[in-house]
Amino acid sequence: MNGMSDKKIRINKRLVELSICSRRRADELIKEGRVNINNKKAFLGDLVDANDDIYIDNKKIKNIANKVLYAYNKPIGVVCTESKFEKSRRVCDEIKKLGIKERVFTIGRLDKNSTGLILLTNDGDFARDMTKFGNDHEKEYEVIVNKDIDTKFISKMEKGVRLSELNKTTLPCKIVIKNKNKFFITIKQGLNRQIRRMCTELGYKVLELKRIRIDNFKLGNMKVGSIKKIIYNILIVSILISNFQFANAAEYIGADLVTNESGPGLDTGIEGPFKINHNIENNSNTWQVNNMISTVSSIAKKDPRIIEGKDGWFFLK
Repeated sequence: MNGMSDKKIRINKRLVELSICSRRRADELIKEGRVNINNKKAFLGDLVDANDDIYIDNKKIKNIANKVLYAYNKPIGVVCTESKFEKSRRVCDEIKKLGIKERVFTIGRLDKNSTGLILLTNDGDFARDMTKFGNDHEKEYEVIVNKDIDTKFISKMEKGVRLSELNKTTLPCKIVIKNKNKFFITIKQGLNRQIRRMCTELGYKVLELKRIRIDNFKLGNMKVGSIKKIIYNILIVSILISNFQFANAAEYIGADLVTNESGPGLDTGIEGPFKINHNIENNSNTWQVNNMISTVSSIAKKDPRIIEGKDGWFFLK
């Protein structure tokens, strides 16, 4: 699947989609006269589609074959920055050692002394949606502190804590106590070192901090330093449904359902392959499709390997 449709978009957005640079940097490159479209100098606001050839410094930019999404269990000591001047181990270097060849970037950050779930993608729009304040994306963390937790601490944390260093007050959050000095916290903000700062303000020191969930994406039993590819809202499938029932949905998805767009469809009354998402349009088998969606949704709630996102279902390999 191409990373772009036939619809024309601005050249700066296209460079973001291709994971070349940010929009701001793209604008700078265009102003500097370093970008060409079909061998002609590009200007701010120029529109392109998948058929246009784009060059930077006379080097042709390759189209992305697929948008990808990875879940990575970041170890302590690894940083999310891509700065070439960074002396610590970087996520971008660590994932290359794990065989990741695509140029991907982290969605948000996780500080050097924390571990846990990081999402990586080459999809700029998805990344912006996940990090934009106000989109209510939940992040859940497991926290161990240096002394016993009391009800006063929990109450203050949940109501919001004034962070003197940032001159900001955190939004209300949810706390679940695990034991005397361990708790789970769910937040929707992403202030710099937010949880550590909250605990410090209340006289506690964070000993261990691990992110275990971002929305429906869960860390689960992933080993520290490991990475998993997530089959992402471009789930292209050949329908393997008989009377809209799965004997074992996860087994089918893992073995047969995830195919290339050109893969064969099965004789189930629904022409395949197609994309399982929440807004399937232009399909004559509307009733059948809706029943299939309902079935997959029901199974997704029972199988931890299948998660339901905003636009479709994801299967963790």
